[in-house]
Amino acid sequence: VIVSAVFVFAALFCLLGKNKIKKAVAFVIPAATLLYTGMCLIVVFHEAENLLTVALEILSSAFDFSALRGGIGAFILSSGIKEGFARGLLSNEAGAGTSSFSHTSHAPEAVNTHDASYPMRAGIYGILEVIFDTLVLCPLTAFVILLSRREGVFHGSIFEISEIFTSYIGNFAPLLLLITVSAFAVSTTLCWYYYGRVALDYLTHGRHLSLFSALFIISFAVGLLFKIDILIHINDIILFLLTLITLYTLIKNRASLAKPE
Repeated sequence: VIVSAVFVFAALFCLLGKNKIKKAVAFVIPAATLLYTGMCLIVVFHEAENLLTVALEILSSAFDFSALRGGIGAFILSSGIKEGFARGLLSNEAGAGTSSFSHTSHAPEAVNTHDASYPMRAGIYGILEVIFDTLVLCPLTAFVILLSRREGVFHGSIFEISEIFTSYIGNFAPLLLLITVSAFAVSTTLCWYYYGRVALDYLTHGRHLSLFSALFIISFAVGLLFKIDILIHINDIILFLLTLITLYTLIKNRASLAKPE
């Protein structure tokens, strides 16, 4: 029910147009990020006396011989490479060529106002996005898990994360976590709708946009019929194909891209 409500909410925003989408995402993502960061910091502050110990354990484990052995084994079996690429694409859309759509969404306004610094600022936004996701949110989540489960085993379930936050914040923590997860789900859905619409608009010169919107919204209901593992595999395949297209385009046009204006 909750998942259905989230996607219905996202579908309504899809029908409001790309300007509404940009405003919604510009509010939802920072708000959800701040909320989740605050929840993590509460746990970290509660376990501040163990913070240095856990940090040293992470460093020692990362540079331990067993980690090297595991890395070599994963490389030989290709499972580590596969999962690394898949999670990188899923988290940051690294190399897929999609996130640049959002970073340059105000490019026409920048051109009209003769803002020559806009390309540089758009690139910085993209860098900061990856840094905050990879170097702030992911380590905070890891510290929350390790600080609270130092003697236990974590199986990777969101219900376990919910239990951790509940033990430190209170019984309303699951609601806060649900709000953040729902907000990230809505914003991600809106971003991908925006990416697809902009790409189709460029390729077809404004044709078939209504059909795309209808098919995109229908895909919400279709997606609910599949198991999450199947959806993740489909997502990984599509992102991999997008990355191949992006790399092919960059290689094909490398000569023109290298020429100075």
